Amino acid sequence: MKLLRTELESGFKNKLFEITAGDLPDRGTELVDDNILCTLTAEMVHFGFEIRGEIRASPVYECDRCLTNFRKDLVLPFKFCLAVIEDLSIDGADDFIYFPENLDAIELNNSIADILGLAEPIKKICGKTCQGLCFRCGNNLNNTSCDCERNSHSDRWDGLKKIKFK
Repeated sequence: MKLLRTELESGFKNKLFEITAGDLPDRGTELVDDNILCTLTAEMVHFGFEIRGEIRASPVYECDRCLTNFRKDLVLPFKFCLAVIEDLSIDGADDFIYFPENLDAIELNNSIADILGLAEPIKKICGKTCQGLCFRCGNNLNNTSCDCERNSHSDRWDGLKKIKFK
């Protein structure tokens, strides 16, 4: 997504941008559909431009418990500044992207890809009631049941029980 300096100088509010996943650098995020919607507001500030808005996308993740793919609809708010001063640092301030005055436009695809990548959950679970896979036979317990004994004692951790802490 490219923003022109002339657009930023005139400012805009809640402007809708539609970008395709193919336009973004590959960060390993798979999307349900190819469209990413960005609603942006731009204002001039004393050091450049302030951009804020939200990104709407629907990535597909693989559940860590049952290994099935699931869709997660995301609405990701963000705020950053396009600074005309290269060494701008303000304590507690938002993220800054250097946007020199001699450039007519700035490409934000890397920033959008980073925001989507950072939104990926550490633990990806398809639902609160996901039962996962049977540790004996590998059946997906959300879809089928099995006759495996679930509460059987496993001795693989017994060696750790012998360790004494002072």
